[in-house]
Amino acid sequence: MLGLFLGFAFYSFIENEIKYSKFGNSKKIINNYLSFFHIFITIILSIIYFLSEYNYTTKQIILYNSCSFFFYDALTFIKDRNFSKTNLILIYHHIVVSLYMLNVEINSNWYSLLVLTELSNIPGNLIYHYLQLRKKGENHAIKIEILKCLQLYIYSFLRCVVVGYYMYVELIFVYSEENDGDIYYYLSLPLYFMGCGWSYTLYKRSLKNKK
Repeated sequence: MLGLFLGFAFYSFIENEIKYSKFGNSKKIINNYLSFFHIFITIILSIIYFLSEYNYTTKQIILYNSCSFFFYDALTFIKDRNFSKTNLILIYHHIVVSLYMLNVEINSNWYSLLVLTELSNIPGNLIYHYLQLRKKGENHAIKIEILKCLQLYIYSFLRCVVVGYYMYVELIFVYSEENDGDIYYYLSLPLYFMGCGWSYTLYKRSLKNKK
């Protein structure tokens, strides 16, 4: 619990720093920066985790950093009563994934799944950033088109193929005699299919833009 409390305080501090910086105080822009910051921290901690030869303490820091961000982000949507379809999906994602990571056994693949899904979000975060800059009159059309192409391939490959493989491996682990199934795993399954659905949407958009 202390880890979650410290994480909450950390992301609250980061949000306030973004809010009073030159980046603006739009809630969507702040959320995008917070999301990208979480991805950045996850990558840095993962590098440290790898270089430290998979140190247990570092893995726990990764766990509490991500769970703190997910809970913080979900509570922000709830507090603001911002219950759009997208935000409801995000709230579901954040709560279920956090509960899953906090309750699984030590041999779970939650770490690999976390890193892969966060990496797949990078193009989307950058696209949103440049779209906001375009509203201010800046021309980033080429960058946006390149990122949309990268998003289609990177997101689809990671979310459908690689994450699909790890979800299958996780299913074998969860449904072992020792674990006898895990409700949080089954609650997280819809998130995988949502990722595949979003990949299909990106594909359709790509075909439409080529016409």
